[in-house]
Amino acid sequence: KIYTKPYINGYITGRLADDLIKTCLPENISGKVSVSGDINFSAKIKGQYPNLEIKPEAVLYPGADASISGFKLGDSADKRVFSAGINISENNIDIKNLDYYKYITTQNNTVYPALFAYGSGILALDKETGIYEPQSGYIKIEKTLPAKVLNIFLDKHLLKQGTVTCDLKYENGKLNGVLDAKNIDIPIADAVIKNIKLSTDENDITVRLFSFMNDSVIKSSVIFDNDIKKTPHIDYIKLEADKIDAVKLLSSLSNAGEAFNIQLKESSLQDLSKFQIEKGSIRID
Repeated sequence: KIYTKPYINGYITGRLADDLIKTCLPENISGKVSVSGDINFSAKIKGQYPNLEIKPEAVLYPGADASISGFKLGDSADKRVFSAGINISENNIDIKNLDYYKYITTQNNTVYPALFAYGSGILALDKETGIYEPQSGYIKIEKTLPAKVLNIFLDKHLLKQGTVTCDLKYENGKLNGVLDAKNIDIPIADAVIKNIKLSTDENDITVRLFSFMNDSVIKSSVIFDNDIKKTPHIDYIKLEADKIDAVKLLSSLSNAGEAFNIQLKESSLQDLSKFQIEKGSIRID
């Protein structure tokens, strides 16, 4: 049945390089991914097409690094490992046990793998567009990672510094969980977000920020609908400023707005022409 329904049971291994990525991945993905240094890749593949079970693993040895949408993994002095279990069927891609380990050296020179982050998710085929769309997912950052990892989701290299942890689940368009980020530097807006906390319930997503934008000190909280599939609808926004330089603040917001507009044009984000803010308040001391 090699020409009708071929059965596969094998193992592949090799070295991961930029040329291989550009050859094997779609252009819209390969253009955002780059690698350097010594990275070994292996995968076990088993099943009868189109139903396949794949267990890939990528090992980044000291000196190697990988970049996705401007986010560099970093920690290149250490050995790092990505592994996953992936089940592929005609209409779904089920990603299980997506793990990121970093090898840590203790004070007595013992080296051990520490689990930094893990996740899972299901992509379902949209038969009209031929694109696999996310149906559900889970990600937990067990130990702090650079906040630049969020650039992957922003599809733009906007965040430069900071750290992030999270425990988030996505299902049927809703988020459930928490995210906590600290000391995020956004040079395009002359802003540093000292702390950002995201929390959820059945109906709402709440985001609270404490930030410095140029010479202004701003506290804010935003509550919006917990439905990622819909155009964002803010139920309530509150801004408080202990100190504000209006001229510099407007200049910073203008720069940030221009960068964000460019991002919208280059990404697949939803049309924000119907974006609504239900109510809000501003207080300046």
